[in-house]
Amino acid sequence: MIRVGLVGFGMAGRVFHAPLISSVAGLELAAVVERNTDNAAQRYPGITTYRSLEAMLADSSLDLFVVATPSGTHFQVARQILEAGKNVVIDKPVAVISAEVAQLIALAQAKSVQLIPFFNRRWDSDFQTIQKLLHEGSLGRLVYFESRFDRWSPGSTRRPWKDDPTQGGGQLLDLGTHIGDQALTLFGKPEAVSAHVTRERDGSGSNDSFTVRLRYPGFTAVLGANCLSKPARPRFHLRGN
Repeated sequence: MIRVGLVGFGMAGRVFHAPLISSVAGLELAAVVERNTDNAAQRYPGITTYRSLEAMLADSSLDLFVVATPSGTHFQVARQILEAGKNVVIDKPVAVISAEVAQLIALAQAKSVQLIPFFNRRWDSDFQTIQKLLHEGSLGRLVYFESRFDRWSPGSTRRPWKDDPTQGGGQLLDLGTHIGDQALTLFGKPEAVSAHVTRERDGSGSNDSFTVRLRYPGFTAVLGANCLSKPARPRFHLRGN
């Protein structure tokens, strides 16, 4: 049995990580870091609530730590866990800049522990269907692939950090990490990358619209998301011969 400590019980911890951990055979949701509340203990009786990461790291019975804090804190939290010689799963994005990701990878290798990004959308049913169609060759030779998350959300977010680019806010690091991971899972490393990243909603803040083009031999994969689409375009659009 792998005893898991969950760092953070906001939306990511409450909606995604805690239910998954508690439902998987071989994993035990043993402890949660909540600084001021006991929401996790009320929902999962018997778990231990810690008020700080330092207190949780002192629990030698925990084998795996899951980071579900705001994006801008992922690097510091994960570094502290890795320095303690613990295995860690980090909700996307692993860090705000690639240099920080590289530091975490090097630290995990030095400590001989696991560092794993959390990409749950590899198991979305629509993406699984796309994988199946491509594997079967149903489209013939692929000439175009598009993956989008378009929404109608013109107002401000209820979580201010999501609109702060210094804290990892913005659609590119939010939904973009998911559809980027899906494209790399399907097609591997592209020959070239170009992108247009901007803000379309009123006011200042982080990006809320992007288009990324990945060039592969014989076709292009277009990835995008925005907050001013009504109705939204299809989630996937593939063309073949």
